[in-house]
Amino acid sequence: MNLWIFKNKKLLIAFCVISLMTFLLTLIEINLIVANADDLQEYATKNVVSGDLKTISLLGLLDIGFLTLWTIFFIFILLKIVFPSKKAVQNALFIGELKFLRDMPSELRKGLDKHHG
Repeated sequence: MNLWIFKNKKLLIAFCVISLMTFLLTLIEINLIVANADDLQEYATKNVVSGDLKTISLLGLLDIGFLTLWTIFFIFILLKIVFPSKKAVQNALFIGELKFLRDMPSELRKGLDKHHG
């Protein structure tokens, strides 16, 4: 386990940084939404968008971007845990067997050509 952590240190550091940034951005977003509840009420009733709501919405889009990036990193780390090496991926996906099946028609043709020729 320690070897895996040492080997993937940069990935884990990047994940921690993205996690922290996403958390802070989400807290700021929630704080701004709560602070501008009146503007949201006005938008809901009169469809008027204030400058503060535009800022909140842009920050929300940025937060969604960070959440997406965080999700991709999380899935990538999980895949790295499940499949620690290329050999593990090849074994799990039966790459050797698939290559054998892919090459089988040409091998059969070669065998038939040798037999007839």
